[in-house]
Amino acid sequence: MRRIPENWAVVSANAFQDDINPKPPYQRGPVWSVNHQQLFVDSILRDYDIPKLYLRAIQDSDYTWEVIDGQQRLRAIWDFFANRFALSSDSDPIDGQTIANLYHDDLHHKLRQRLQTYQLAVVIIDDATDSEVEDMFIRLQNGVPLNSAEKRHAISGTMRDFIHNVATNHSFMTTSVRYPNNRYAHDESVAQMMLIEKQRGPTLLRHTQLKQLYEVNRTFNTESTEAKKLRTVLNFLKRAFPERTPELNKVNVISLGNYICK
Repeated sequence: MRRIPENWAVVSANAFQDDINPKPPYQRGPVWSVNHQQLFVDSILRDYDIPKLYLRAIQDSDYTWEVIDGQQRLRAIWDFFANRFALSSDSDPIDGQTIANLYHDDLHHKLRQRLQTYQLAVVIIDDATDSEVEDMFIRLQNGVPLNSAEKRHAISGTMRDFIHNVATNHSFMTTSVRYPNNRYAHDESVAQMMLIEKQRGPTLLRHTQLKQLYEVNRTFNTESTEAKKLRTVLNFLKRAFPERTPELNKVNVISLGNYICK
């Protein structure tokens, strides 16, 4: 693995948007609120120091880099340049210029230039294995710590991919359960049902056991008897609960899944 430090102007980071994959498989989705984004842009305008961005160089027909650490910061830059949010209403002026409630295009031209020329410290990671990148991703997280489900989603393999595919595409998970798929909540439920099926009965369903499920089954056969059984259970549950059901919280979904498996 090689580390290649570079400096990018913010305007360049914005121009490279189509060349950067912000959400490779191990990454989580956007988690920053508008307040987080406003504070980040405000920090750049005030020339405060911000953490480094880590990008992995990839050989991909669509992208040149993928984000290891810095997804939320890059999204804030891209969204602000696209005028998707304004700066906070209580922002103090900068060099006598008002910035409160202003979008990118409304800023004084000197402040726009200051934003665009701000230098981002970028570290390009080259010749790294998937395991090295996943380990780096988990170690670098700060600000909004990863929850257990997000940590498991950073473990590559067909078990991770199978669980995520079922969690995001099966109609029982997308339309029947009452809780949203925030921060891979549906992935966790599907993983717990898969673990019950593999253990052929009730078992501990904590992060330690689920993490082992992902790690031991990196080459999981998605057409195995267990995979087909899980789909059958979810199909049955969908027929039983065709619409969103208030009683289908996380605990009840797992209990029903265990019952139907039997």
